Amino acid sequence: MLGKMMDQPLLISNLIAHAGRYHGATEVVSVETTGGIERADWSRLERNARRLASALERLGLGAEARCATIAWNNRRHMEIYFGVSGGGFVCHTINPRLHPEQLIYIVNHAEDRVLFFDRTFLPAVAKLREHLGAVDHFVLMGPRDDEAAAMIDGLVFYDELIEQGDPGYAWPQFEETRPSS
Repeated sequence: MLGKMMDQPLLISNLIAHAGRYHGATEVVSVETTGGIERADWSRLERNARRLASALERLGLGAEARCATIAWNNRRHMEIYFGVSGGGFVCHTINPRLHPEQLIYIVNHAEDRVLFFDRTFLPAVAKLREHLGAVDHFVLMGPRDDEAAAMIDGLVFYDELIEQGDPGYAWPQFEETRPSS
């Protein structure tokens, strides 16, 4: 017997879709790693999260593929959290204050396929790259940066990655007990 409650899975994608639909114009303010203030709204965050999930599928990631983040709390990190989890992948947030050997162990043990990172961690990630065997895609959270591209071969830039994604991407539906974060 069903009660009068909603009969839908409690998915991360439902949260961001709700925010985009009912609070789309509500401002979201974040402080970027450069110290600047960035202003967006929930509709932009939802659109970018959809684009990211779509772009990750196009990179060949399958269900429950792990995507690590080494980042501070900002707009892009929030889009990644919603986009990765909403797309059916696992968002693996990593404490950036850990020792390099700990980071290597954690990323390899989790078999993270994608590593998203803030510009402030570029030197550390460049040094760790050769030890992160499972990572197929290193994604700098920001716009194209030629200096960064010279440090890591095949570096992907977040802003370009989401431009390749579909803003109308249909969130997949799956069991709410499936791993997501």
